[in-house]
Amino acid sequence: MTFVPTGFTGDSGHPALYCSRGTLAFHGNAITVNNASGSPLGLGTYQLVQQASGNISSSGAFVTLMTGSGLVAGAIAEIKCRGGNLNLGRDRLYAQAARLVRQRSGDARHLGSSSHRHWLSGATPSTFNIYDGVTFNATGSAHPSVTLSSVMQPSTLVIDTGANDYTFTGPGQIAGATSLVKVNTGGAVNLPNRQHL
Repeated sequence: MTFVPTGFTGDSGHPALYCSRGTLAFHGNAITVNNASGSPLGLGTYQLVQQASGNISSSGAFVTLMTGSGLVAGAIAEIKCRGGNLNLGRDRLYAQAARLVRQRSGDARHLGSSSHRHWLSGATPSTFNIYDGVTFNATGSAHPSVTLSSVMQPSTLVIDTGANDYTFTGPGQIAGATSLVKVNTGGAVNLPNRQHL
């Protein structure tokens, strides 16, 4: 979807798509937003799809990819359906998210696990949230098989194979504008064929 806003701290008057009537349903789709304005988008809410007498609904989380002029440095975009419209940034664009390291404990090693048993933020047990940066290293190498339970969007993914190989399995995907960095020449990272990193 090509988007040409005229404001760069939010813009609700220049949607890329206008739904005059009927129903437009989104189901957690992957949406690529081409910022064709020539300037990166700053913090704010940007209306991508506007409805008049129609109805816009959504279910599931969106995978949001930015191209063109993109976003200001350090910002990460999120698309939400709000007030019958489809907005980029919800109430804001996300600034720097948490940095998490996978820890040893727990039987289920889901990348998107809501359990605090699976992640550490510094020394504090934590949960994974969208756009958190995640690291797999020797701390979690007692469990080198990672189940991708759904579509996960970490901001960065660092895998250190110095202590063990890591294997990612399951029906989910790693998606969005995620960077993948493998540390250590020894050891391997095994990804399902459907991953597009």
